[in-house]
Amino acid sequence: MTNPPDTPLARKPEAAFELFSWTVVERDGDPPVLGAVGVCDDRRRALRRMVEALADAPGGACGLVHKVSLHPVERGYSYDGLVARAWQDACTGEVMVCEYALLDVVS
Repeated sequence: MTNPPDTPLARKPEAAFELFSWTVVERDGDPPVLGAVGVCDDRRRALRRMVEALADAPGGACGLVHKVSLHPVERGYSYDGLVARAWQDACTGEVMVCEYALLDVVS
């Protein structure tokens, strides 16, 4: 089914559209060694994917989830804030997650 030419396509309002980037850092360095990475439009799904990837990563790896937005000029993303970080507990092997609240900053 197609929309008539004069009917706008339904889409989320700009304010409701959020993107989240998740990254597994396998080793610190300059540049760091990255493992699995991804971007999605759901915070919980980004956290879940990061935790799953971190569970399969080598010991000492950590995971990060950032809120991102499309960069207005360059190709890629602007990083708008850290949502969560995660690591594997050395004793239990369980992935531990620390989530952060994002505050809207008004200039």
